[in-house]
Amino acid sequence: MLELKNISKTYVNSKRKVEAIKNVNLTFEEKGFILISGESGSGKSTLLGLIAGIIDPSVGEIKYKSKVLQTKKDILDYRVHNIGFIFQEYNLIEDLSIKDNFLLVKSIKNLDKDESDVTSILNKVNLQDVENSLPSELSGGQRQRVAIARALFSDSNIILADEPTGALDEKNAKEILNILKDISKNKLVIVVSHNLSLAEPYADRVIKLSHGEVVKDDTCTQSTYVNNDIEVAESKLRGLDLKYALKIGLKYFRFKTFKLYLSICILIISFVLLFIVTGVMFFNENEAYSAGIKNENIGYLVIDKYEYQNNTYTKEFFTSAEVSIIESGFNHIQPILFGDYLNTSIENSLNDKTFIAEGIAEISEEKAKAYGFNLIGEFPKENEVVITSEVANLLSISVDNFESTSIIIDYDYFKVSGIIEIQTSKDIKASSSDLLDMIIFTNEEYYKACEEESVVTEILVESSNFANINEISDALIKNDSNYVYKFDNIVFNSVLRMRIFVDSIIKIGTCICVIFIVFSLLLLMNFVYSSVLENKRDIKVIKMIGGKNMDIFKIFIIQPLFITLFSLIFAIAGYYIVNSLLNDFIKSEFSLFIPILSLTAPKIIIIIFTILLIVSMTTLIPIMRIRKSK
Repeated sequence: MLELKNISKTYVNSKRKVEAIKNVNLTFEEKGFILISGESGSGKSTLLGLIAGIIDPSVGEIKYKSKVLQTKKDILDYRVHNIGFIFQEYNLIEDLSIKDNFLLVKSIKNLDKDESDVTSILNKVNLQDVENSLPSELSGGQRQRVAIARALFSDSNIILADEPTGALDEKNAKEILNILKDISKNKLVIVVSHNLSLAEPYADRVIKLSHGEVVKDDTCTQSTYVNNDIEVAESKLRGLDLKYALKIGLKYFRFKTFKLYLSICILIISFVLLFIVTGVMFFNENEAYSAGIKNENIGYLVIDKYEYQNNTYTKEFFTSAEVSIIESGFNHIQPILFGDYLNTSIENSLNDKTFIAEGIAEISEEKAKAYGFNLIGEFPKENEVVITSEVANLLSISVDNFESTSIIIDYDYFKVSGIIEIQTSKDIKASSSDLLDMIIFTNEEYYKACEEESVVTEILVESSNFANINEISDALIKNDSNYVYKFDNIVFNSVLRMRIFVDSIIKIGTCICVIFIVFSLLLLMNFVYSSVLENKRDIKVIKMIGGKNMDIFKIFIIQPLFITLFSLIFAIAGYYIVNSLLNDFIKSEFSLFIPILSLTAPKIIIIIFTILLIVSMTTLIPIMRIRKSK
């Protein structure tokens, strides 16, 4: 059934080569009690490791059921399906109950067993009512019997025991050897022991090693068995259930509490910074502008034309071709006229208050609604005008208690039928949105009468069609590349200023964010690496009962993922708090509300998924170091 052909194992270190096993040839039948003995350092444990498939031979081959074990998959399948290992140190996972230690084997090997089978197997080794106990609550003899029962529970064809009685007194040692003798009726039991006098009476065959070589291989005559009717069943390897990975992984949080809290705090700060920087990176001027005009109810946009020479901007007039280009891109367009009639002072007929108007524009109910203007009074009819609240203040006309009055424009009297309140930003100096305050609005007839003797100094358009601005700007420049065209209103100018603010946050915030994230990932790597070192014994146990590297990964990735998810919950809350504070700052700094962080729920989900992927890949580095251990 099991054959070792010309097996040798050599260990190489920096100083010398050590031949632990030298040209061993052994064949084992399907059942029986085999005792391997020898002095300390004779190669007993190495030979057992070779048989178990946890040590690779330097020379030779191992066959099981006539199949040579060559690939890693061959060896893993052989170990999982056929080998049950009993350690001298018991090697039970201390954080799991006895029952869960058994069910862990069930999960890894995909055994068709349940909790009743655990009780049944424990009864076979004279252990009752210990399923819910922790290994630390049992005596040494009891723990060794649990280790034997676990090997039986795995339905393995071959039971390997490395010094199973080494830590026991004579009474408990004989009980364990009796149990192993009973098992050898149906299975192959190979026991390594240095205590030949104690174990030899139970053996069907004794193999003695000396300096890595077989010096004795004798068959014994005695054979007394107790039939326990233990059946052997093949199992298909599935891998560790997430339930047990969670149970084990979360129990490993018991150490290094300070490092745990430090990791969580640093991660929360890192993720908040990441959300902020990413949110700012998603800042979209079109969206910000649209949100701004909606929040502030500003529907107008003013277009100016400048000639740039000698580092100086000189205001120029619009041509009819340029007016046509602008008209093709916006729903409402209103050229602002400037002519001879505005060269003289405009006076309040009731006092000596005067001012110089910057232009005249047509107003109607439709246009006022489109531009978001709030009218106090009525729209102008014949010989009537509407003035802005800024003009009203200059002419000492009350806005709060408005009553119609008359003003003089170019020596003609006009009735002031209403006042328009235009939102403006006093901290944006010399912009067109400020100049808009200094114009006179009139009716269609008077406006048309002024067109023939006037020039277009500015153009007032509906601002909601923000997407057309770049397109219209390109068309204007293509029409005449000697000029610069500026689009202005309180929101537009604030968005431009905000772009500078956003760029500063991205530059500074990205650097700080990268530092914190790198530091937090290093902390997580160190946390996982420490956890792996603290629990190397459990890793060995899991691998011995058939666990793959992926099973180990499942257990230890639980910790960084749990820390990361816990940190993300607080980070998301922190992000929204910072977002609220940042919005308050922007409202006070820019005199209007424009959201600067643009993270929607789908974007946050994508960021979280990316974070979890990065954390998984990063923490894989310390976890994969366990591949060096068999």
